[in-house]
Amino acid sequence: MKNCKRILINYIVSSLIISIHLLLFMLPISCGSQQEPKKGTAVPAKGSTRAAIPAEKPWKVRSRQGVVQFIYVEPEKAHDRNLMAQILLEVVGNKSKVTKPAQIMFFDKESETPMALPMTDSQILHQVAQYNYNPYTGFEEFIWLIVINTESSPPELATMKDKISPGLAR
Repeated sequence: MKNCKRILINYIVSSLIISIHLLLFMLPISCGSQQEPKKGTAVPAKGSTRAAIPAEKPWKVRSRQGVVQFIYVEPEKAHDRNLMAQILLEVVGNKSKVTKPAQIMFFDKESETPMALPMTDSQILHQVAQYNYNPYTGFEEFIWLIVINTESSPPELATMKDKISPGLAR
């Protein structure tokens, strides 16, 4: 009975941490009414008729190991659902054309984005999300990862499923 209470308390604490995490990282914050250009686009020179030129992407594929791809995403963009869907579209492609399983792991610190498995504890601390797709079974899952205990080895994580797939954040 005591063990059941401990499990229930851990579950409640994990749920609260996930809720707080979502509130902190997924709510839009508006500062002022003046509209500024979006980050990632260059402003054309005065008198120019050219459209904005895309700047560097806020993410990059750091490495691959079999079906696993390790992707670094700038920390301020690492919880952007629409960006994650766009990255998946570019990296995985249209699901109807995928012929082999894919596992995409997202990290918010470039120096801690692994080049291969297994991962160090420090690398696990910087993994923010993971996407898995198996075209043979139709299994598809996107999860956010939240560190709930940095003292354990490996770090203890909570997961939260989300409806994000290539090109679509529902």
